[in-house]
Amino acid sequence: MAAYELAPHLLNDFTGKHSFAKVAVLALGVDENTFKGRSERAVIPLKGANLNNMESIAKALRECDCTQVTHVYWFLDANRPPKLGNAVMFRKGLNLATGLKKIINLTIDGSPGFLKHKIFGTLASLAGSGSQPRNIDWLNNTFHALEEVDAPIQSFTLGTGGKHYGMHLGPSMFSGYETPFEEDKHKCPGPLSYFEMEDFIQARAKAKGFRWNCVRPTFIIGLAPEMTNVTQSFGLVFGVYAAILKEQGRPLIFPGGKGAWNCRLQLSTSKKIAQVAAWCSNLTADGIAHSRKSSTDLDVTAVGNQAFNVVSCDEFSWGEIWSDLANYFHMPSGGEPVDNSGSLAVDIIGGEKEAARVWELLQKKYSLADYKFSQVFNADFFDKSFTSTWDSQFSTKKLIKCGYPKDQIFEGKSALSIVTNFMDTLKESKFIPPQ
Repeated sequence: MAAYELAPHLLNDFTGKHSFAKVAVLALGVDENTFKGRSERAVIPLKGANLNNMESIAKALRECDCTQVTHVYWFLDANRPPKLGNAVMFRKGLNLATGLKKIINLTIDGSPGFLKHKIFGTLASLAGSGSQPRNIDWLNNTFHALEEVDAPIQSFTLGTGGKHYGMHLGPSMFSGYETPFEEDKHKCPGPLSYFEMEDFIQARAKAKGFRWNCVRPTFIIGLAPEMTNVTQSFGLVFGVYAAILKEQGRPLIFPGGKGAWNCRLQLSTSKKIAQVAAWCSNLTADGIAHSRKSSTDLDVTAVGNQAFNVVSCDEFSWGEIWSDLANYFHMPSGGEPVDNSGSLAVDIIGGEKEAARVWELLQKKYSLADYKFSQVFNADFFDKSFTSTWDSQFSTKKLIKCGYPKDQIFEGKSALSIVTNFMDTLKESKFIPPQ
């Protein structure tokens, strides 16, 4: 989902010296029709390529005449987020941990190094980003394949996220938790798949002489190239959730607790992720040039071999915009939650069977896209999205310092407009009802 806008962006938005002749994609579920109508030039799927097999990647590159690869963009993690279980019980545990923050911090900070490593590694795995050898295997296979076809690699851009800063831990588990997150100042303890991939890429870049960059988005708003029961698109699930509640004649109920209602966060759109990933890999996007220079005189030293945060709006809380979101859907707001634990989203909409029944009615009533309820409503992911009770703001000072125009950092949008604009997109694509 993070890279959903990247391929068409690279084909559509660049001209002259720094344009791409081709964009090839190695991803499950991507074919010739995935980005159809979004670019005059087609995105090329690497058919038959298997990340577990170097030879298959090299063969796919040759067969589609894509051996002259200069820029690689990697938004992939082999981890699969585990099921949360009962979100209400999980939130109660977090609330208890918050009350015992000082004791927990002192206990963890005073633990032996091996035990800290184990604690933070377990928490990373529970958050879906634990140490994962397959990530390095996949990267190794990809690099070996590129070397096999003599690809002239110039730049590698890695996409990670807020867990780099301990966004999955919060102040209760991480005594050093501090916001706003700064790229070169804040880093969480313990093993993390992000760290493993960054270390691998940096070492490879140094040995082979290409540039590396890392982009770190926060809460992502966008679509995914394929729709399955594990698709993690907050905007999509939220739109379906609101549509079902509205059809049931009920208000827009906030599923989280008071902490999630009040904590301050930001959003990252897939479009902004694409723009910053392209910008920092020595290209220009929408008139943006490195170090404020023209597109024909880029200063790669200003942005090469660095990490950058990616956010699309200033900080906000759900409590500040919830009633406006309800107004957007022409339904009343359920108001502020009454406790710190909230409710399970699927229980709020009447249980899985009832919700699926209502969804089928909506599909027939409005001729919606033919997706099963389980494909558009990842309940576990939606509940996780309203679990954190701590602030998680991202600093944009480094982007501005390196030449990204300040007036384009937030796309000129608020959190409310980002969510409602995405809802408009879902309506136009017939994912959710038009009313």
